[in-house]
Amino acid sequence: MRRILVMSAIAGILAVLALAGGDLRGDADTAEAATWNTTTVRWGPYTIPAGGEQENYLTTDNCNSLGGILLQLLGGVTCVNRSVPKPCSGTCYIGAIIPNLVYADGTTANFDTGPMLHHMVLFNRARNDPTCPKNLFGGPIQQLGALLGGNERVFAAGNERSSVDVTSQNYGYRLNSGDKLMLITDLMNMSDTTKTIYLEFTFKWTTSGVTQVRPVWLDIDNCQDSELSMGAGYSDTHKDWKATFSGTIVAIGGHGHGEAISTSAQNLSTGQYYCTSVAGYHVDSMERPGPGAGTAGHPTNHNTHEDDDPIYMDPRTMGGMMAMDVVESQTVCYPNMSFSSGQKIRIHQQYNQMESDPDNMGIMVAWVR
Repeated sequence: MRRILVMSAIAGILAVLALAGGDLRGDADTAEAATWNTTTVRWGPYTIPAGGEQENYLTTDNCNSLGGILLQLLGGVTCVNRSVPKPCSGTCYIGAIIPNLVYADGTTANFDTGPMLHHMVLFNRARNDPTCPKNLFGGPIQQLGALLGGNERVFAAGNERSSVDVTSQNYGYRLNSGDKLMLITDLMNMSDTTKTIYLEFTFKWTTSGVTQVRPVWLDIDNCQDSELSMGAGYSDTHKDWKATFSGTIVAIGGHGHGEAISTSAQNLSTGQYYCTSVAGYHVDSMERPGPGAGTAGHPTNHNTHEDDDPIYMDPRTMGGMMAMDVVESQTVCYPNMSFSSGQKIRIHQQYNQMESDPDNMGIMVAWVR
């Protein structure tokens, strides 16, 4: 997301906003084993012009608040004043999230017909993000939290549409009845006709019987726009987070762009890797990366898909040709490995690309108990 500019002249007026939306995690409920409900929620519609892109779209029900107005005037965002429905009406625990992009009739929207889910981020506006706490004078994500009350990043997805599911372990992310969700989206349309699409997410949730988890966001450009320029050839880019609490990572996955090899998370104090999330490409993709380092957390090879999915292999359409040049999948890990407050957790992002790129990402989202 482009940097959200906050003028020092308005800092005093907005300071009270920075005090709102404390951490409302609540207590974990560890009763009998959970019974899981499944609810599918749609967010939208979003209409994307032919060959166009909707970048830095913020969907929230407080665009008309003081903070929302300032974001639109100063921050380079387009604010869609619309509520983001939750999967449950009261307090519940989310155990699984399965993302998708669809048309009004429910069919999947993907490269073969034009649309691309470049990325989306789901926020809880009632809480503070642990790796990027709200701050009027910090990075864009910190300023977003200060202006709108909170900025906890719960889940993210790119066009690979990786899911998370900790229901078998009876873990859940607590969503309080008064919590407010918001979205940042970047949607693209590779076709020559306008497309109207929806984000459609399937949630598994329960009201009791789980151990609570919280999200931890790791990013090679954390608190900024999550994009860094990288030169041609091999690169291993990393950034550290000094843990402010102790916990156990129960699920973690990564996200990179074309020519990414892997995204990994390492405890620098112990040397252990929590996860190496490996990118997968169609066997005929032109953006399959060169070799990686071949060391711990840095695999030599990416994953290869030899499927017959027309979304990722049809050279007869523009969407099919472009789909062959993107990440088709990225693995998710369920490590159940701990860290302690004060230890440094490092995210590593491996690329090996033919040309330089100004907009490379390297992100991991962990759920921690």
